[in-house]
Amino acid sequence: MNAKKETIQTLEAELKGILNSQDITDSLKKGIEEQLKKVDELFSQLELYPQIASYIDENDTAQNRSYDSETDDIIECEKKQKESLLEGKDYEEELASPLDVNKWKKFEDVVEYATLYNSLEKTFEGEGDDSSAKSKKKEAEELTEKQQNELKENEPTTARDIPEEFGYGNRGVGGTFKIKDLISSAADLFKINSFKNVANKLLLKVYTVEYDFGMFSSRTTNVKETEAKAQSLTGYEMNRRLNYLYQAELEYLLGGSNSSSDNLNVARNKILAVRSICNYTSTYSIPEINSAIVSISASAYVINPILGLTVENALRCTVATAETVADWKYLTEGKKVILTKNKIQDMNALSVFEGLLGLDVQTVEQDKGMDYDQYLKIMLIFLTTSDQLTQRTGNLIELNVNAAQIKLQEDDTLTELNFKLDNAYTAVNASCSVKLGFVVMPDQFAKQMIDGGTYQSLTEFEKNGYKFTVTRGY
Repeated sequence: MNAKKETIQTLEAELKGILNSQDITDSLKKGIEEQLKKVDELFSQLELYPQIASYIDENDTAQNRSYDSETDDIIECEKKQKESLLEGKDYEEELASPLDVNKWKKFEDVVEYATLYNSLEKTFEGEGDDSSAKSKKKEAEELTEKQQNELKENEPTTARDIPEEFGYGNRGVGGTFKIKDLISSAADLFKINSFKNVANKLLLKVYTVEYDFGMFSSRTTNVKETEAKAQSLTGYEMNRRLNYLYQAELEYLLGGSNSSSDNLNVARNKILAVRSICNYTSTYSIPEINSAIVSISASAYVINPILGLTVENALRCTVATAETVADWKYLTEGKKVILTKNKIQDMNALSVFEGLLGLDVQTVEQDKGMDYDQYLKIMLIFLTTSDQLTQRTGNLIELNVNAAQIKLQEDDTLTELNFKLDNAYTAVNASCSVKLGFVVMPDQFAKQMIDGGTYQSLTEFEKNGYKFTVTRGY
C-alpha cells in the first residue's frame, strides 16, 4: 500500500504543478481538477487506514498475550499425542482445550471499517478483474513506446560542425526527447508564456532574429524541391558553399554547440516540448477525444481508483505522443502545424489512435498554423538571452564571410579565420527625403512675382522634393 501511495503522491504533485501554472486553458484546468478530486478520494481512504490498525492493536493485543500460555499447552499436548500414536499407545491425558475464538474482536464487525477495508483491498491489492481497462492501458503504453521510437535519438545531417579551436560553441548539449516525461515537465514548460523583458531590448532582439532568418539557413531550408531556392538578404542563394553550417545555422543560434547534430536535437526537443504540451492540452479541449478517454477509464475507476487514474493518463499521453510525432513529420516537411488544437479536424495523427479510443472521424489535411521556422523563431526570442543571440549571430557572420573569401567548396572545411568581425566596420547610410506636398499660390500672382524661368524651376522643385544622406561607420 505504501508503494501505491507514493505513486498517487507523485501523480498529485504533477497534476498540481500544471494546475498552478500560469496561462493554462480552461479545459485543461477543469480536466485536471476532476482528476485531483479522484486523487483526494484515495487519500481520504488512506487517512482512515491507521484507525483499523489502532482498533486491532487496542482490542486484540491483550488477548493475544493471554493466549500465549494456552498456546504453549496445546502445542505440548499435541507433541505427546504424536509420540504416543507413533509408539502404538493410546493417549491417556486429557486433550487441551482449543482457543476460544469468541474472544477476538474482529474489526470487520464494525461496519465502517469493513467497508473501508473492502475498498482498500480493491484499490491496493491489484488491478481487479477489469481486463478491458487493463488491456486498454497496455495497448496505450505499447503505442506510446512505438511512437516514441519514431523520434530518432540523433537525426542524420550533412551540416558541418564548428572546429573546436575557433572557440565558438559548447560541447554535448543535445539529447533525446523523452515524451514519457510529459506530465512531470509540463509545469516548467508552461513558464515559456511568462517571459518578460524591457520593451526596447525585446524589440532589438526581434530585429536581430529577423536579420538571422533573412541571412541564415535552417533544417528545412530548400527541403521542398518544387519551390525556388531560398535567398539571403544579400540576394545570394543559400547553399553549402556560402552558408558554412548549411541547414543548421539557425539551430546553432538556439543550441550554441560546436556539433550541428546537437544543435538540431536541441531545436527539435524544445519545439517538441511545446508541441507535446499543446497536444496534451488538446486531449481535454477536444470534446470527442476527452469524452472517449473519460468513458474508457470510467469503468476502471469503479473497479479500482488507481487503475482508473493510470488508464486515463496512459490514454492522454498516447494521444499527445502520436500527435506530437505526426506534427514533427509535418514540420520537417515544411508544412504548418496549428499551435493549439481545439477541434478534432485539427489533429494530424487521428488514424494512429482512433482505434484505441473507438473514434470514427474523417479529417482532411490542412495547411494552417506555423511552420518549422516560425516555431524556431519563437524559441530564439523566448529561450535565448540577447547576449547569446548577438554573440552567436556574429560567429555565423565570421564563418560565412571566411567561407566566401576563400571560395570554399561544398566538401571543404575551414581551418582558420582570416576575417574577424571585431576588426570590421559597418557603414550605414541614413537618408531623408523632404517634399512639399502642395503650395496654395495663384498662378497669375506667381508669374507677376517671378520671371518665367524661375517659376518653372520652382514647380520642378516641388515635384521632385529634396534628399540628403549621412554616412556613419560602426
